[in-house]
Amino acid sequence: TKPGVYVLSAREKIPADAEEVEDGIYKKDGIYYSTNEAKATYRVTESNGQLSVVRIGLDGSEIFVNTYETSGTLDGAANLEIQKSINGRDWQEGDVFTFELALISAKDLSGNAYTEENSGVTLPTSRITIAYEEGKNAEDYKEHFGDITFIKTGIFEFAIREQTDNLPKGVSGAAERRVFVRVTDENNNGELTATVSKIVLAGTDTAADMQFVNEYAPEDPAVAAFRGLKKVLQGKTWNGDSFTFHLAAVKAETLDGAPITEIPMPAQTTVTVSQPTSENEAEFEFGEIRFTQAGTYYYEVTEEKGNNPGIVYSTNKATFKVTVADNLQGAWTASVTAENTTFTNVYSTEIDYDAKGGMTLIKELDGRSMEARQFGFTIRPEDESSA
Repeated sequence: TKPGVYVLSAREKIPADAEEVEDGIYKKDGIYYSTNEAKATYRVTESNGQLSVVRIGLDGSEIFVNTYETSGTLDGAANLEIQKSINGRDWQEGDVFTFELALISAKDLSGNAYTEENSGVTLPTSRITIAYEEGKNAEDYKEHFGDITFIKTGIFEFAIREQTDNLPKGVSGAAERRVFVRVTDENNNGELTATVSKIVLAGTDTAADMQFVNEYAPEDPAVAAFRGLKKVLQGKTWNGDSFTFHLAAVKAETLDGAPITEIPMPAQTTVTVSQPTSENEAEFEFGEIRFTQAGTYYYEVTEEKGNNPGIVYSTNKATFKVTVADNLQGAWTASVTAENTTFTNVYSTEIDYDAKGGMTLIKELDGRSMEARQFGFTIRPEDESSA
């Protein structure tokens, strides 16, 4: 209303219930209020009773910019908990399973892709482990990733993978999961809502849950060999003599008594012994047998009756019992019990006089009858060559 120099200041009005997030910076419903202040200087002059105004200076910007920022989290405990189980065996000391969380793709709600750097996703610790604990119930082997933070709306795809480089022996890896998360700003208040829209097996549309199941089966066969068998020849020295032995399967049954029809055998089931390993004895064995099924296996070894003159062949049966079990560390084990492992053959020489014409002696007693066993006779050679 009068001439002079005037300075006017313009500031954005901050709502009374706005939150001061930093010194002098306020936020409400996701909107950060401008801290800009515009100061304009005006000169007012009078001429012929009329006032005129001219702006002669401006300090600060006339543009007040507000920033709208959003943020939300996906609850890891509620949505990213892994339940771990093993089929084929119980948990064992040393079992450790590691899982990784990774962002695969990010798109806005219209389907346009974000770059990885511009996805607005902050992952928690990307790896978790589930390990054996003594006394822990099988259903309690579980662990979850931390919360995932989002600052943009969109559709986000994550992978949860089991690391296979440290799996226990004999345990196969569980299938990878893909978790799809939809993030929206439903109330336009800066608080994003993140929900899991679906979980599928990687590379498929097959719905899945967060139960990661591993299959266990022993990888390494048990190996057993029938050793410690012994051949003994009595009555003569070995001189070109050979003896043949046969290995045969008797029966086999599972741990619960069911019959096993396919019984493994070594490559060779017949062994011939032709010379002693010490004096009149020879040790021999049958080759390795590989087992890939738990159970009890029975075998026997018999000697083939030969035609060496003067040798009485053994009728002994050596028996072997093999117990095969899973060591629960990825391998089969076998224990062998053996009985009657020595085969003894006896050599002797004699002449069957009856077969060769024999010698007939006639005894007569005149005057009375003979009593039983009243007379005896001795046969002896006349010289050394007749002996």
